[in-house]
Amino acid sequence: MPNLKRFSDSSARFRNAFASAPTTHFAVPTILTGVLPFTLHDKQGITPDVRYLPAFLSEKGFETYGYTTNAVTSHIFGYSRGFRIFHDFLDSSEISWTYRMRKKLVHFLENLPPGKRRFYDALMLPVTLFMKLTGWQLNPEMMNYKITRMMDGSNIIDALGRDLEGNGGDNRFFFLHFVDTHAPYAPPERYMEDLIPRKYRTRSYLQRFFHMVYRDEEKVLNDPVLRKRNLDLYLSACKYQDHLFGRFLEMVRDESGDTDPLILIMADHGEAFGEHGYLQHRRTKFSGPHIRIPLIVKGPGIENGEYSGLVDETDILPMILRKLGLSHGETEHDPFGKGKDMILTLGYSGTYSLTTRKVRFISDDTGRSLYSFEDVEERSPRNLNDEVSSLFERQAGAVKERARSSLDEREVLKDRIRAISSGTLKK
Repeated sequence: MPNLKRFSDSSARFRNAFASAPTTHFAVPTILTGVLPFTLHDKQGITPDVRYLPAFLSEKGFETYGYTTNAVTSHIFGYSRGFRIFHDFLDSSEISWTYRMRKKLVHFLENLPPGKRRFYDALMLPVTLFMKLTGWQLNPEMMNYKITRMMDGSNIIDALGRDLEGNGGDNRFFFLHFVDTHAPYAPPERYMEDLIPRKYRTRSYLQRFFHMVYRDEEKVLNDPVLRKRNLDLYLSACKYQDHLFGRFLEMVRDESGDTDPLILIMADHGEAFGEHGYLQHRRTKFSGPHIRIPLIVKGPGIENGEYSGLVDETDILPMILRKLGLSHGETEHDPFGKGKDMILTLGYSGTYSLTTRKVRFISDDTGRSLYSFEDVEERSPRNLNDEVSSLFERQAGAVKERARSSLDEREVLKDRIRAISSGTLKK
């Protein structure tokens, strides 16, 4: 990945960056709001009850541009708020109306109030059972759209190029969300040539292969050839993503001229390839390959080099605002210094992982486990008893409560500022 390599060599590289949630549904909202998942509620997407980076920057006079080929970060889930220009490509005539309506229905059902969630759970139980028994996929169209290139990241780059024509300016914010390295991995054929034999590069084969991955994961995990093919397809997709990144950097150079823009490259979550018995990413899993994420930052006043402090996705919004010279209040830690003391990653159904500078504690759908922080591949679990588990549970609860309290204090401060501004409260 030559483009990313050249960029990272002259940037700040964070060795120990972690996702705040194991899936896009809650990880990206954390990136763009700074709010820990499930702290306010368990609704997916962007809700109006918390500060949202694009909307905030728009209020500060920035021109805001958003681009995504992921339906989860589309206008359906509220992501278009605050953007002057927003493309999610769901209005394409090639995207079926049933796909769009299904996404809207899922968004509605999953965001029902807790008291009404039982209707959603009752509806999904037979559907989930049917899928497990038959191997049928609830959303096969997404796979087909990926494989037939309808969700190709080049759509983002092409749209960005068109929007930049005649739209110059200094204060501009761009959000680009690609899914080319998200399963199913199906880059243009020329990016598969080095790793994938010709007969396995066809669209028809890729459809069969990924239907098999989703239908019979164990078969892929237990077959070294299939498991390697899955990884090679991912690496091929990474090569294509690097090509798209190179095109983006060319646009940045042409547009920025002598100025030094702030550029942040990251993933919302990692990806598993069988290291811990599963592929891709799950709502209730927290293995290292799945939760560790790349984070590379380049811009004015940022020293290039490697930073080893603990950081997570709640750090992104304040980091951006401070580098742009916009006040965000005090912080307990410096991402460019020693980082956080601990990181909490929250999943569905009360699952989580707690990471400190010494250990990683995981409480997922298979039980509880403890690893040394230096055991990056998590091959040697440490002894864990009920007393130690209880200690970590209390600590995780304290971290979440502190995050919730911080939000409450922020709201009190905002109310006080409004009262002072209106003259109803003395300073």
